[in-house]
Amino acid sequence: MIPITKWELETSVKEIVCTKAWSYIKSVSIRLICGFLLITVMIVTFAFIMQFKNCVFPFWEYVSVTILYAVFLGILGLCFSQFAGNVIVGYLAVLGYWSLCQFRIICEGDMLYMFPFVKGIIDMERVWILLGTDIVLISSFQVMAKWSKKDFFCRK
Repeated sequence: MIPITKWELETSVKEIVCTKAWSYIKSVSIRLICGFLLITVMIVTFAFIMQFKNCVFPFWEYVSVTILYAVFLGILGLCFSQFAGNVIVGYLAVLGYWSLCQFRIICEGDMLYMFPFVKGIIDMERVWILLGTDIVLISSFQVMAKWSKKDFFCRK
């Protein structure tokens, strides 16, 4: 989801986007929805393949939590890239968060640990926190996209 706004960050494309009647928010929202659908299809397909290969796990719980976590990572990177005006910053922010979790600097007991599977069991409190965080990040991204379009995006 991070490179959703990559093309509009280039100067030559900014000039075209700023002269068109189609709003930047509509364009980014459609791409965001398509990215969400793509993530959903990929995760469901992967889960079906796992079940086909005789893996035993709670299918819909795994799929829903994994989609929420993927959306969290994607929107986190998207917010950082929108704020900084550079896609690389978004990738590095997500890579940094993921690395902190993998190196156990952010552990399962920490508040910043967003993955809802704790010791193989879904922690419903974390699912609600993750869902709320996703909603806040999506809202923040929409506000940043609208703000950057209005004030800085089309500046002459």
